Amino acid sequence: MKKIFEKKMDVAEMRMLRWMAGITRLDKVRNDLIRGTTRVTEMSKKIREKRLYWFGHIMRRNQKYVGRRLLEMDVPGRRRRRRRPMRRWLECVTADMEEKDHSVEDIGDRRNWKRLSRKSDPA
Repeated sequence: MKKIFEKKMDVAEMRMLRWMAGITRLDKVRNDLIRGTTRVTEMSKKIREKRLYWFGHIMRRNQKYVGRRLLEMDVPGRRRRRRRPMRRWLECVTADMEEKDHSVEDIGDRRNWKRLSRKSDPA
């Protein structure tokens, strides 16, 4: 997902949370306070969490699984355009793992991986 769409989704979510809480922008209430009272995490963090969860699911499957083979597949041939390269899913996952200080070795233990990847909800 592009950062622009991530930002737009967070803005739309905040508009909905403000509407639910009955707070307008003229009240000048900070987003942190609104998120704290409604006990809702940012949508972008939840997307990162689900991406890590799905990555763990795929990596625990056997080598013959189609999704696993697609992750490791490299398509030869066609050259890419001259511009900034598009963001790939696996690059996003590795960035998410670096942000949360996870490693590929943690994936083997399902319960531990689930505990590590599900830390965005305020409880």
